[in-house]
This record gives sequence, C-alpha cells and structure tokens, in this order.
Amino acid sequence: MVVRLLQDAAVLSTVSPYLPMAIFSEQDLLNGKVMLRHLGHKQNFTVSYTVSDKKHTVEGVLRIVASDPFVRIGESLLEYCCLPGDTPNLPVSPANLSVVTNLDVRPEDIVYESQSDSFVMQYQKYRRPIRTFTQKDINDGRISYNVHSAATETLVVRVANRTLKAEVCKHSISIYFSRVSKAITHQDLLVKK
Repeated sequence: MVVRLLQDAAVLSTVSPYLPMAIFSEQDLLNGKVMLRHLGHKQNFTVSYTVSDKKHTVEGVLRIVASDPFVRIGESLLEYCCLPGDTPNLPVSPANLSVVTNLDVRPEDIVYESQSDSFVMQYQKYRRPIRTFTQKDINDGRISYNVHSAATETLVVRVANRTLKAEVCKHSISIYFSRVSKAITHQDLLVKK
C-alpha cells in the first residue's frame, strides 16, 4: 500500500522511533506495525492511497473523522469477600483499574496518585506502600490494594495535560474507582481577562 503525502495526519511505524512510512504491506497492517497519528489540524479529512499486487493497482480514499481528545476511567471494579475485621491485600490488574483514552500515550505516561498508603508496589523481594504508580505498573501486576476502614479516598489520574479525580469507594464486598470530576485540561486553567 502506498499513502500519498498527508497534511492532517502522519503514517508512522509503531516500532520506536516511530519513523514515517509511505509504503507498507497488508501484513504490516495485520501485525499492528502501522499507525495513523492525527496532527490536529482538521477533525474530518481524507487520506488517498494506492493498493497494488504488482499486477493490478487500485486507488482508494479513506475518510477520517477524528474525535475530540478524551480520558476516562475504564475498568473500575475490584471485588472481594472477607470476614468482619479482615484487612486483605488485593492485587490490582487492568481488569480492575485502567484508563481509556485516545491520546497518544504509553502506559507509563498514565500516572495515578493516592493520598493514602493503601496502594502497595511489589518489588523483586519486598513490597512497599506507594502514593504514585503508573498504568504500566498495574499492567505488570506490581500493584495491590490494602483494604482498610476508610469508606472513601481520592485517587488522581494524570494523562498528558489532563487530570481526572476519582474516588475509591469501599462497600461491603466491592471497591469502586469512580470518576468524580471532568477531565481538567491546561485550557481550563487559563485565566480569562
């Protein structure tokens, strides 16, 4: 496939250092080696391309409709069953806590901040309470949560220039990571004169 020069997007390799690509194969697409990065100029634009099997050539046009940037809490439920007075330490996985976004960020760029020592990081031979961890830490299975008596606590999630505030709500058998405020962007922080 050959993609013509684009003004509103870039076709890049997904393998670092994300080099521009103009020619790639169907296998590259199937293997996830090609990405289209929206440059933010227009939300609705077209990409012209050519597909060839070396005998035949077909011209095509792909319409791109880009959504506004978003960040939200994705998975957010951690369930447990315990006896009264029990204070379990529960593993936190992406199935329990994750962020959904269309921003171009890596899991290590999604940062969670807690005001308590309830979250614990697993190091090679020991565990330590932490107040800051990343989605990569969660994905790697290094984070757990110590259940204690506080009914709620705040969890701040930072993704690029956006911030979410979530509340950790503990009920009898479930812990919910719920969004309590809209994403705050740098535009929200500008003082209007």
